Amino acid sequence: MSDTIQPARPRRLIRKERLTLTEKPYRGDVDGSEKDFFFNYHGGSERLYVFEAPIDMLSFITLNKREGWQKHSYLALGCTAPLALLRFLSEYLGIHQIVLCMDNDAAGIKADAIIQETLHRLSQGMYVEDLSEETREQLQRPYEVSILKSIKKDWNDDLKYG
Repeated sequence: MSDTIQPARPRRLIRKERLTLTEKPYRGDVDGSEKDFFFNYHGGSERLYVFEAPIDMLSFITLNKREGWQKHSYLALGCTAPLALLRFLSEYLGIHQIVLCMDNDAAGIKADAIIQETLHRLSQGMYVEDLSEETREQLQRPYEVSILKSIKKDWNDDLKYG
């Protein structure tokens, strides 16, 4: 048995491309990425702030930097789907307060509703699509969910254009 530490392997990578018809930049997962992993910080309290993108998470922390911000947890999903959130909650069982800080646009508002419903169903022990019974049981606990919206489209815009 070896005492050497194995290097961590990347679980999820994002690439930026140009769409052929519009030439607008597009961010997408690199093939083989695991969507249930993403950018996070665990602070140890019962509170978790959830964002779509890492830049929004870091912008929010910058805008709200005050004594004690480190005690809370922060998670950027890398999208609007709750897969990374469910993995995070399964790893940190002490989290009960979820603050959704998704973008202030149609996709972010829709994600708020989907995530709220998913957490409600989990707290009640109800069926949640694509989750095993074991995972549902592990995630069955009370969740206090609130929504916090940026003034502009997202937290990075609030920081840049304040």
